[in-house]
Amino acid sequence: MSQLTLLRYMVVQKQQHLLLPAVTRLKYIAEMHLSSKLAQEAAPRGSGSALQESRGGGGDVSTDVRPIGEKIKENTKTASYGALIAAGLGVTGFMLFAIFRELFSSTSPNNIYADALERVVEDPRVQDAIGSPIKGFGETSRRGRRQHVAHISFERNGVPHMRMQFYVQGLRNKATVHLESRNILL
Repeated sequence: MSQLTLLRYMVVQKQQHLLLPAVTRLKYIAEMHLSSKLAQEAAPRGSGSALQESRGGGGDVSTDVRPIGEKIKENTKTASYGALIAAGLGVTGFMLFAIFRELFSSTSPNNIYADALERVVEDPRVQDAIGSPIKGFGETSRRGRRQHVAHISFERNGVPHMRMQFYVQGLRNKATVHLESRNILL
C-alpha cells in the first residue's frame, strides 16, 4: 500500500510542476465544457442540480457549440418549412380568389344565369305560355341533378361575350332559354 501512495504522490507532484502548452489547456477546457453540457442534457428535467440552475445565466456568451454543418442543416430545414408554408398560403389565396370570382363576380356564369332566370320568371308572356310557378335548371347530370348551366365564353370584336343555355318549367309546359350576354366595359 505504501507503493501505491508513493506513486500517487509522484503523479501529483509531476502534474503541479508540469506546465501544459496553451493549446492543450484549451482542449482540456473545451472537453470539460462539453462534458458539463452533456451532463446538463442527460440530467432529468425535474432535478434541482446546480448545472441546471446555472443554465439561465443571462450572459452574452453563446453556449451553442454545435458544428457549423449542423447549424447550416437546421437553418436550411427551417427555411424550407417556411417556404412550404408560404407556398401553401399562396395556393390557398389563389383558390379563394378563383372561388370569389366565380361565385360573386357580376360577370360569372352563375350570376348571369340568376339574373336571366329572374327576368324569365317575371315576364308575363313566359308565365302565360308555360304556367305560373316557374323553376329553372341546368343540364341533367348522371346522378339526376340539374345544376350545371351550359355556357361558352368568347370574344367578338374585342368585347367578351357569353352564350348560355338553361331550361325552365312551369305548370303547363317546359321551355329552353338561349341567351347571349356581353360584358360592357365602362
